[in-house]
Amino acid sequence: MKAEISAVLLALLAAFVSAFAQNASSVWEKKGLEITARESENGRDSLTLKDAGGRIFGVRQSREPDEQTAGRILGFVDSFTNWKSAGFASMDFLIDENSLEIHLIPSRFACGDRDVLSNLPAGLIFSAGETVEYHFRITTGNLFIRVSGIFKDEDELCNRIITTLDNPTSHAGRDDIAILADRIDVLEKKYEAALKKINDAELSDRRTKEALIGELNRSFFGTPQPISREIIDRILSLRTAEPQMGRRQLLDKLKSENRLISEKELGIVLNVFYGE
Repeated sequence: MKAEISAVLLALLAAFVSAFAQNASSVWEKKGLEITARESENGRDSLTLKDAGGRIFGVRQSREPDEQTAGRILGFVDSFTNWKSAGFASMDFLIDENSLEIHLIPSRFACGDRDVLSNLPAGLIFSAGETVEYHFRITTGNLFIRVSGIFKDEDELCNRIITTLDNPTSHAGRDDIAILADRIDVLEKKYEAALKKINDAELSDRRTKEALIGELNRSFFGTPQPISREIIDRILSLRTAEPQMGRRQLLDKLKSENRLISEKELGIVLNVFYGE
């Protein structure tokens, strides 16, 4: 009898250990991936993952992704590694709360018989939401061109690259391709117009101000870059507590608290809320 009880207890213990190990595994390990490297900084994990076929890619995550997001990333890995026109030295996926960004660095890239690798100095960037959008830069001669659009397939993207290289200036447009100097000019005009609205006291609603901050903080790819409400609240709290605190002191204080914000972004917040 004692031996039977011991066997039952051992079986229960084994089942418990197995269940605990399964729950403790990350979503990546559950999908059969090996985590070959892990680094953590400022609340974000940087993982290097390897699948059963030996394919290696990186993931930066501020939280553990759900099954759907992890599965979508693996689908992108399958798709990109099967491209005929390009091979990739690295594939990195950035998972934020409501977004997924993909950064590809090609080791070769030829559209038809035309090698375009040297025209893509920073690789390719995709933003994956309900649709997948691309935004990257092309260099040709002395031109520095931004390219953006809805990603359809490899062939369409290759065609877009070739037509841009053949006639770059004819593709210039706000949501299409923008030469850097023109984009800066557009952003400066939008910035000045927004500040005029502030000075005219046309903005009083908090949500409107936060939306404006994201609009003014657009990247050169044209994507709004919101600043987190938690960081905005902390800036307002510091300014209320110590009105004499200068911009550099504010920035140093935020960095000491591990709140990541650039000097440009801090300036936008101060301009929107205080007209500085």
